[in-house]
Parts: sequence; C-alpha cells; structure tokens
Amino acid sequence: MSKMEYDLNYSTFIEQSKTLYKDFMESFLNDKKMHAKRGAMTTYSSMINNHTLSSLGHLAISNITPRHIQDFYKISKNPVSLVERLKLEKRKCRYEPWNRHTLS
Repeated sequence: MSKMEYDLNYSTFIEQSKTLYKDFMESFLNDKKMHAKRGAMTTYSSMINNHTLSSLGHLAISNITPRHIQDFYKISKNPVSLVERLKLEKRKCRYEPWNRHTLS
C-alpha cells in the first residue's frame, strides 16, 4: 500500500488548499469585524490592502514559500537613511556655576 493510499484510507490526507491569499485575508477581515474596534479594523484593512495583497494576494496559500515571505519583508532602501541626522549644538551656560565666592 502506498503512502497516499494509506493517508486516504486512514483520513490523514490533507489536500493542498487552492484558496488564494487575498480570499483568505478577506475572510479574515470579515471575521475580525465582529470583535475588533473600528480603529483596529481600519489599521488591519489598511495594512492588508496596501501592503500584503500587492505582494502575496495572487498566490494560493499552499504555494506561499519562505522565499515569498522573505521577499515581502525585504526593504530595498533603509528608511533611516532618508532622515537627516540631528546635530546638537553645545550651548554655553549663561550663568557661572556656583562656587565658594558666589555663595559668600
């Protein structure tokens, strides 16, 4: 008996999902509506619709590989490099520090 026959006979066979990631996430958002606050839902929807669906939405869930996830997280440009570094100026103290002569 082959492994597939064994899995089919003993109900351990799991068919790969053909569900697209975008359909799964749509279902996820619908489920979340019941329990999440409006602000959280806005954040979830925005992040999913503006970021993940453009990269992964067209893929079937069973076809998403670690490479897809790694490519999704890859940042082409370090966002910190876009910020100008602040330079602190040393200021002179307007008053002289207290000493023995000042206190007497």
